[in-house]
Amino acid sequence: MAAAAMLLASACHPRGPRRPDVGPIVDAPYELADPIDFDMVRDRVWALPAGPEAVAARRALVPALIARARAQLMARKPDLAHRALLELAELYAGTPDAELAQALAPARADLARLVAAFSRSGNDQAAITALVLAAAAAESPAARTDLLARIDEILAFVDDLAASQHGEVGRGAAPITSLAPIARTAAVAALTDRYVAAIVLRQAAIAALLDSGQATFATVSAHRDVGKSARMIAVALGRGARAPQIAAAIAPIRGIGADRDLGRTAGPVARPAASAAEFEALATALGGGDDGDPTAALAVEATALVRFPDDPALLTAAAERALALGRLEQAIALDQAAFALAPRDADLGHRLAALYRERTARLAATGRPNAAAAELTAFERFLGTVARLGDFASDRADALVAVARAQAGQGDLDDAIALANRALAAAPTIDAYELLATIALKRERWDDALALIARGLQTPHETPSAAVTHARLVRLQGDAQAGAGRPTKARGPWLRALDEWAALGDHLELPPSLAGMRLVESGKLLWLLGERDRAFTLFDGALDADPDGDDTHVQAIEFLLASGAYDRAADAFHHALGADGVSGDTKVYLALWLVAEARAAGAPPDALALDYLAGRQGQAWTDELARLATRRADLAVVESRAVTRGRKVELAYYRAVLDLGPATPDAATRARLLAQVTASDLVLFYEYDLARRAQRRAAPGSPR
Repeated sequence: MAAAAMLLASACHPRGPRRPDVGPIVDAPYELADPIDFDMVRDRVWALPAGPEAVAARRALVPALIARARAQLMARKPDLAHRALLELAELYAGTPDAELAQALAPARADLARLVAAFSRSGNDQAAITALVLAAAAAESPAARTDLLARIDEILAFVDDLAASQHGEVGRGAAPITSLAPIARTAAVAALTDRYVAAIVLRQAAIAALLDSGQATFATVSAHRDVGKSARMIAVALGRGARAPQIAAAIAPIRGIGADRDLGRTAGPVARPAASAAEFEALATALGGGDDGDPTAALAVEATALVRFPDDPALLTAAAERALALGRLEQAIALDQAAFALAPRDADLGHRLAALYRERTARLAATGRPNAAAAELTAFERFLGTVARLGDFASDRADALVAVARAQAGQGDLDDAIALANRALAAAPTIDAYELLATIALKRERWDDALALIARGLQTPHETPSAAVTHARLVRLQGDAQAGAGRPTKARGPWLRALDEWAALGDHLELPPSLAGMRLVESGKLLWLLGERDRAFTLFDGALDADPDGDDTHVQAIEFLLASGAYDRAADAFHHALGADGVSGDTKVYLALWLVAEARAAGAPPDALALDYLAGRQGQAWTDELARLATRRADLAVVESRAVTRGRKVELAYYRAVLDLGPATPDAATRARLLAQVTASDLVLFYEYDLARRAQRRAAPGSPR
């Protein structure tokens, strides 16, 4: 072990120019304009108990969602703008109307503009959502009445339109459809009541037609969702913390649209003496099946927890539901409460350990190494208290690797190596070996990388995640041989890696992200093996398999640019531009890489990349970089926001390689900026690789 530790400690030791002073490690600030940061902050809001802190936290998110809606409208994406307003409304499900009114009051002018835009577009659902929120924020009863009257006009119009298409039998369906998105959020109780009443009235009319034999094909065509009437009502009321009212509301639904499970489980919950188990039965009925609504189910459990805050089974069930919805912090809070009541529950201890590990990894992955390190310390304290309940070594190792990766991402390679060593001491983990080998490869310490890879390949890799890492390690083995000047020895590992990726696709049902990764990795290998046409086919296939995947687009475009296939990289970027699932931040970086690469090659920049950068108007860090690239930035402002090591390195690189007009640095300054990047040891940043390539291009005698 001592010899191995010496190898691990030495394999990645920085060399080259003395590292510049990049300042202390500073966590990235939470910026609500950044979608990932927003989701993390909102995640904490879900976990807050009712009270002033929760009220303030919800209100702080409102401006960001209003700004997102405006931005999406400007980008001609009205569906995403509507989605932003619905996310805002969802924050206020079951809260007093006065709280929503106070939160929206500063946004009255913006809401008026959104109402006008949606009304012009003919999007009745979005227009009604905007009108409901504008009415909630109205300055006076008269203004509110006017806005609600406009909702009536839209509902009358869509009802008349349906009647013109299906005959009078078509009436009653379209208003329900138009109200559904905002009514289901349960942000405004009166609107939910109106939605429920419309469903009941419509179902009674259709049931009567069916009973009398007068229903026609037009009836069925116009009212396709009438068979879900009881469920639609239960979801809206459940989300609004009104579970005890569900039984009475769905009681009139008989025949078509009735739901036996909901009828059976909603009745007991209406009783004042309803038990926690009865609430959970209703939640299960609401959340299960193809038409299940996990948000409504969790809201029912939250309603029950007001009455039964010390019920471990209810707490753990709600925690599982919260986690399934991606609400990590809420799941942790619920499981913590359950574990305090059942501290000898080994399964619960392991669940909490997994959640803490995930929280640590998330902080690490989002540029917050200090917070991740603090979380790791708390996590290890927790592990000390639950050691009697079982083996938590793999949980400790995974958390250590996550923080090691965060430290490597900040250029603190010595700390990263030490943490990876601690992970390996806790439990054999292939991820630790992959991180160490990657660092060694970045520093061109080929033989050290090969030794690390050899040890990593001996590590168990039965899980799908470990199998993916194993396949990547085999490819890195070939990369290390090629880097060491042994191309013949590189072919064997590359061919074996290709086989492993093929086997993964044969034996596992891969989600889109892994399906995309598999094809990108296979494409890289075929390229390295000289099969470039086949490689292009796989890169195209990867984008089709994971059309909305950030990582798939990033990995493909990184490799294509590094391999000199600029036109293919541009095609992949154009694919990303049309994908709503690819984040705006990712699109900015992809555009920056293309623009910089074109300038380095003396070619005109990609027009779509420049247009995208020029259109970024927000307040996120990536928006500052976009403004810098399109000569709209105040460099002093950008520098003031470069508070983390990563941002400092990014700014240095983009200043060096972009055409900034009069602010473009001269050759000496450019060389100094690139040297800052490559000496920073931020080896996990793609800008580090790009800077090294730029330095090689600038070397005397190097081809452009």
